[in-house]
Amino acid sequence: MTATVDYSFIARTLGPGVLRAATQGRARDVLVLLMTDHEDLMRTPEGALFGLAVVLKIRVAATDSYIASGRIGNRDLRSGVYTAYEVSQLAARDIALKGRAREVTAQLRAGVSPSGNS
Repeated sequence: MTATVDYSFIARTLGPGVLRAATQGRARDVLVLLMTDHEDLMRTPEGALFGLAVVLKIRVAATDSYIASGRIGNRDLRSGVYTAYEVSQLAARDIALKGRAREVTAQLRAGVSPSGNS
């Protein structure tokens, strides 16, 4: 059975920041937002369990996410079914083959995104 998600309800109830962080797989940010914006809820046993359940769901989903589109090198990701782990492996290989491993590693350590924004 697949549950449908009412994103507008989540945005109205918990706030757009929580929704954005959750859909982007940023579990730590979700927990911080829940604790700061909904402190009254998070201080209850039910709220603490809710927060834990949301974070665990995000963590589990992040390890089993499928990437539906995009391109790495000459590979079109729409032509197959790739997990997030497989895509990260393909990207790492492509970066290494292009001789950009040191450059990318330095950017990651500096917190620079591929678009040049931190």
